[in-house]
Order: sequence, then structure tokens, then C-alpha cells
Amino acid sequence: MKGRRSTLARAALALRLVTAQRGGEVLNLRWRDIDGDWWTIPAESSKNKLPHRVFLTSTAKKILEAVRALQPDESAYVFVGVRGKRQRSGALDTLDIPDVRPHDFRRTAASMMASVGIQRLVIAKVLNHVDRGVTAIYDRHGYDPEKRVALEMWDRTMAAILEGKPAGTVVPFTQSR
Repeated sequence: MKGRRSTLARAALALRLVTAQRGGEVLNLRWRDIDGDWWTIPAESSKNKLPHRVFLTSTAKKILEAVRALQPDESAYVFVGVRGKRQRSGALDTLDIPDVRPHDFRRTAASMMASVGIQRLVIAKVLNHVDRGVTAIYDRHGYDPEKRVALEMWDRTMAAILEGKPAGTVVPFTQSR
């Protein structure tokens, strides 16, 4: 796998890891869905048919900036041409990790957020899981500040791992109200 499509496929996988979003939602990302620090997944692109806001960390923005540089034609979609399973499989092959699947990235992000103290409810909000509990009927808070904290924590955790720092050097924090 070579060239522009290969680079885009790897970038799509990286964005999946960094944002913990579903593959189809990442591949359907349109430039117009990005507004500053936030990506809004429209209801029609979301698995649960609900709009969802995703905070874009500095790492996510760097990935998007690199993709934008590959697409001078102002295409509507971020990952043009990365729809087929062949492109995605080829990108996975370059990782040199046996038996890896893209969904593993989402699971890893959720597990690592939990390991640094992010509450399960907030992780569920980051993942855009539907809360079916009775309280969900009354709780209309969008959880944007909490999702931001969770994704920033995940971003710092990944940076520490990549820099070879022990996990203990990543300090969890909670947002006060």
C-alpha cells in the first residue's frame, strides 16, 4: 500500500485512536463538521443517530492539518478514497502489530481513560454510547467539559507512552464545578 491513500488510511486510524470514535464516523468526517476545537458528528453519520460533539486535542488537530495539506482540492470529506476494507487493512499491516483490529483502538482509549481516573459515565459520553438508565431521561447535560478533560487526559497518556515515560508521571485531574 503506497501513496496518498495509504497516508490517509493511516491518518484515519490515528484519528480513531486519538478521538476514540467509530470507524464509520471517522471516515464520514467532513471539513464542515469541524468548528475550532470541536468536531460535531451529525445524527445521520452517527451509529446511534444522535449528534455527538468530540473535542479535538492538539494531536487530533495535527493529524487533521496533515490531511488537509494532502487535499488542496477543498474536498468535502476529510478521508477521500479511504472507504474500502483493502485500504484500511493495508494501513493496519504497516503497524507491525499482530492480530490488531481498528476497534481495538477504541477499546484501548476507553480502558486507558479509566486507568487514569476518568469516570465510566464520561467515557460513555466520549464514546457516544446511549445511556438507557432512568436518570438519562432527566440528565440533559452535554458533558462537553468532561469529554474535553477525558480526551486531553488520553492525549497526555498517549504522549507519555510514546515518550517511554512511566504511567505514574501522567497525573489525573478532575474538573471542579
